[in-house]
Amino acid sequence: MARMEIGSSDSPMITVESVQGSLQVRGWDEERVRIEVRSEQDVQINSTPDSVTLSATNDCVLRVPSGSTLTVEDVTRDVYIQNLEGTVFINNVSGSLTLRGTGDTKADNVSGDLTARNIEGSLSADEVSGNTSVRNVDGDLRVSSVHGNLSLRNIEGDVIASVDGNADLRLDTDSGDVHVEAGGNVFCKLSDSGDADVHLESAGNSIHLNTRQGKSHIQAESHQFTLGDGGRGIHLKAMGLVDFRSRGGEDLDDLDLDLDLDLDMIEVNAGLAGEITDQVSAQIDAQMENVNQQLRDLQNRLRDTTARATRRAQRRIDEAQRRINSRVVVRNPRGPVVVTPKKAAPISEQERMLILQMVQDQKISVAQAEMLLNTIEGRQGATPPVPPTPPVPPTPPTPPTPPTAPVAPQMPDLPEDPDA
Repeated sequence: MARMEIGSSDSPMITVESVQGSLQVRGWDEERVRIEVRSEQDVQINSTPDSVTLSATNDCVLRVPSGSTLTVEDVTRDVYIQNLEGTVFINNVSGSLTLRGTGDTKADNVSGDLTARNIEGSLSADEVSGNTSVRNVDGDLRVSSVHGNLSLRNIEGDVIASVDGNADLRLDTDSGDVHVEAGGNVFCKLSDSGDADVHLESAGNSIHLNTRQGKSHIQAESHQFTLGDGGRGIHLKAMGLVDFRSRGGEDLDDLDLDLDLDLDMIEVNAGLAGEITDQVSAQIDAQMENVNQQLRDLQNRLRDTTARATRRAQRRIDEAQRRINSRVVVRNPRGPVVVTPKKAAPISEQERMLILQMVQDQKISVAQAEMLLNTIEGRQGATPPVPPTPPVPPTPPTPPTPPTAPVAPQMPDLPEDPDA
């Protein structure tokens, strides 16, 4: 957190040209301006003894003399202004605007909600995109366009307001003229019956009255009457219901407890909010980084676990295929004997899904997939039969050898006759 201080008069002109973040401005009794930003590079300052002009590229906290006149040109987030006796001009706030203890104040464009308390002067807002809540205004109140709901309490001057939603008005006897139009319902209560000329309009033909003359429900587009001697004008117009009450005193159902907190009671120094913001942001960043690291570790572990499970399933399928291909037929005198592999462990869901994926990819047929499943589970009787050994064809008989023709006997050699 960078802190800079500039000497000034007791009522300088403070101009905030732009803040790309949130802006807090508080008045104090010192004749100096304190500027707090995250870094000195985040702010540009031009100053004289009677004026300070600045712009910031991040959140900005200002302490200024309470008599300062403040002009805020553009803020991209919320604006909080407190304890300024001078005039306040606000041109554009992209977030919500909170005013507490300011002088005459004019806001042209508020993208969020407008909350104002203890305005020592008049308050004017040309357009508020959210809701508007105003309490204790010493002067007049003019809100030309509120896109949300409107809630008013204790406005001493005149009230002119136009609201798209509902309007809830709690008015004092000594307040000025009131002219309020609402796109929804209007609820109005006077703290005392007082003197007033009342004109009520309801596009929904629904007007409720609760005055000293009693309670009544009027089904009409408009109704007029006079309280006391008349005088100030109260004109309420709604697209829906108009509920008007003026009985004097306080009913228990109408008690309005405004529990506003005085932020100065819990403020240690002007930069407390900014310091808390920095600390919380740093803690959130550290926690998010820790969570992201844990998610990355978990993702890596899941990826490794899935890869190992897939490899185990593939090995079991390969082993099953090898067992199918390695069936052995042994011949013995009693006939062929089929040697089947040992029964395997039950098939897992991943193995089953892998086999189904192989069928879908047309790597194996349905019959082959069923054979793999049965083989992995080691089912008895499910082993496909081994094709029988083809019979050995008989040896053709050897044709008989034709008999050999008899050899004519040879005449034995006779001894010679000596007498011949």
